[in-house]
Amino acid sequence: MARLKPRVFIARAPLRVDFAGGFTDVPPFCEKDTGFVVNAAIELYAHARVRLLRPGMPSKVKLRIEANHYESAAIDGVAAPPPPPALEPFMVALGRSGAGPAEVYITSEGPPASGLGTSGSALVALLAALDAAIGRARPPIELAREARAIEVDQLQRIGGGQDPIAAALGGILAIEFVSRDGNPMKLHVSRNLKETIGRNLLLIDLRKPRSSSARIGRVVENLRARDRKTGMLLRAMAWWAREAAGALRAGNYYQFVESIAFHSMSLEKLEPSIYSNGVRQAVLDARADGGTYCAAKPCGAGGGGCVAVLARDRPVDELRRDLKRRGYHVFTTRIADRGVEVVQPKTPRRR
Repeated sequence: MARLKPRVFIARAPLRVDFAGGFTDVPPFCEKDTGFVVNAAIELYAHARVRLLRPGMPSKVKLRIEANHYESAAIDGVAAPPPPPALEPFMVALGRSGAGPAEVYITSEGPPASGLGTSGSALVALLAALDAAIGRARPPIELAREARAIEVDQLQRIGGGQDPIAAALGGILAIEFVSRDGNPMKLHVSRNLKETIGRNLLLIDLRKPRSSSARIGRVVENLRARDRKTGMLLRAMAWWAREAAGALRAGNYYQFVESIAFHSMSLEKLEPSIYSNGVRQAVLDARADGGTYCAAKPCGAGGGGCVAVLARDRPVDELRRDLKRRGYHVFTTRIADRGVEVVQPKTPRRR
């Protein structure tokens, strides 16, 4: 009896924490100067489920992140009515794939509007699931570049390229941006250092709505207006990101945390709204509880979402306890070594 071709394909991709260099991966800075980002994939995942439908049936795209639920349908690739902005990248990816009618369901383990790169991770996961559906296998970095092309080139959204790269490759990355695409390098840090970072990393979920495009847009406007202060701050942030990467290569956790702390000083001056919506107070409280060289910074473009904290001078359990006493929702995670992968149907892992 002939074996039936699978009709359901599921992929997942990790979210990320951006330690240093965010905003330097955004055009026009990375096209005229050199951006540099250090980030890490974490063990929170975006999941994409693709179910192929019979020819002639309308495609459906659903997105659920905790209480946020969006749904749209399309016939022959044209949404009716037009999809909400949150669904647009996924509708575009489905149309570009040539997979035909399909039901797409996107979920995330991370909190909504977290600043952890959820949309980029979800799009990379969907591209991997669609590739599996049409029998195509591409290197993960190509999925990252297509995700960036969909959001930045096709949909004309303001943003950088670090999120899909972290989702595609996993691990701790140093990414140089001399163009929009970025040249990633996986930092092969020791298991001990990786465990130290994961053990001392706390994420404060402010549980406040945010949108990154407005803050990134203001930074881009300042650059286009040739604001010298903005350019100088971005160059300083890229420099501290390089210092953070150097500390990781040298296996020096203290220097790594110190580099992030100094990087954050430039980030604070870049755009005031980055530290709005409770972010500034959370950062100040984390620094007060964590000691002089505790690193605390908003994730992504800030203005709500999550604040990443790296303990250094105090035991992390004591720091977590003190932050919870202040009323913060604090959670932990670990570094995800692997990037995007198809989990159904099972495929051999790349070496």
